[in-house]
Amino acid sequence: MLDNATIRNGIMQSQHFKTIAEYWQRLDIALVGIGSPAIRHGANWQAFYGNEQSDDLVVRQVAGDICSRFFDSEGQLVHTTMQEKTLAIELAALRKARYAIGIAYGEEKQAALLGALRGKHINSLVTDRATAEYLVQ
Repeated sequence: MLDNATIRNGIMQSQHFKTIAEYWQRLDIALVGIGSPAIRHGANWQAFYGNEQSDDLVVRQVAGDICSRFFDSEGQLVHTTMQEKTLAIELAALRKARYAIGIAYGEEKQAALLGALRGKHINSLVTDRATAEYLVQ
């Protein structure tokens, strides 16, 4: 997450970034964490997104994120003001990976995991038993 879209757009024009973006299109295996606004009061979430942006995610009914790409509980992408400042793989590119492995567990991540699975943003999941049992219900 960069300070503004101008910085992000400048970086995206660099040859170094273009090389990285090309690699993203050819991923075999991706290992990603799955975030959730349900943990928005935690120190890590607050340090990264802050109150104002976290409140916006709740208003927009964001269930989760992968690489700061936000989606609802059905897996549909949700546009946020942060999108123009985010320099990360797009979920469409992630879905092309042979293995897109998500890692998350816990009650506060349930809606995020459902969204990630329903949207086919991941095709494998590492989680704990209680979360897995919830997801298969």
